[in-house]
Amino acid sequence: MKLPKLDVRMFQVSLPSTGQKLTLRPFLVSEERILLEAARTEDQAEIAIAMKQIVNNCTQEELDLDKLPTFDIEFLFLQLRANSVGEEQEVGFTTDPHDCEGDGKSVTVSVDVKKAKVTNLDTSKENTRFMLTDTIGMEMRYPTLGDTEGVTDVEDVDTMFGMVKKCIKQIYTDGGDIFEPSQLDAGELDEFLNSMNSEQFSKVNEFFTNAPKLSMDVPYRCPVCSKSLSKRLEGMASFF
Repeated sequence: MKLPKLDVRMFQVSLPSTGQKLTLRPFLVSEERILLEAARTEDQAEIAIAMKQIVNNCTQEELDLDKLPTFDIEFLFLQLRANSVGEEQEVGFTTDPHDCEGDGKSVTVSVDVKKAKVTNLDTSKENTRFMLTDTIGMEMRYPTLGDTEGVTDVEDVDTMFGMVKKCIKQIYTDGGDIFEPSQLDAGELDEFLNSMNSEQFSKVNEFFTNAPKLSMDVPYRCPVCSKSLSKRLEGMASFF
């Protein structure tokens, strides 16, 4: 006599970047173990690998997770977590400066993580292409989890330049010439980036600043004066 099989409840979500309908199942014990082991390391690279593995395990459709933008995987993971361990989750953060006495205080609140959304979600080609001069333009792609692996300080100049290089899809001219990074000689892309003026590089920075992000506005009360306030949480680290 064989043991009976436990039913697994499926649910559907839409992939933020494309709107593709996906069928997912909640975590099983095996995924819980993967997540707990990664969380114990407190290593962001290990946590990212665990997130990707869990999303892959729990998604019924075939997805190339190495090519999905980070915000897609973060959204799928948060939906999986909400449908596996509960929608209500405690998150902690430090308060922003306000016109009260609660600046920089630690706060813990309970939030419905299913309400987290991907903001700035216009992934049309027009938002990933921009002109640097009247004749030279650049097309970018949004960072993947692999691109952000090992990144601890996004304000570091070398880190910023490295991320820009990874996310350049092509450089093009109005004459129809197209240059892809994989086709360029070593150092040629560095030379191109270093030749930009501040106005041109600000357009590259604007692309990353305005990129889609997993976020949620969380209402809370100042722990000192009880004033009603709101905090915007962004990125998976805010909910982990």
